[in-house]
Amino acid sequence: ETKDPYPEIVQQIQPICYEQGVYFGSRSHILDVRPPLVITQAQAEHAANVIEAALRAALNN
Repeated sequence: ETKDPYPEIVQQIQPICYEQGVYFGSRSHILDVRPPLVITQAQAEHAANVIEAALRAALNN
């Protein structure tokens, strides 16, 4: 709501995503998501769902 950077959230969700097989880089408060050039819709949806669930879990704590 404040639009202030929140680097702690990235540190919280990265291990959760890694456990689910979703890997991304991070720079401070930025998620650096770079999907492969060849990806199925199911794989893209899985990655999006994992990131969303991790964000929701981190924000509820």
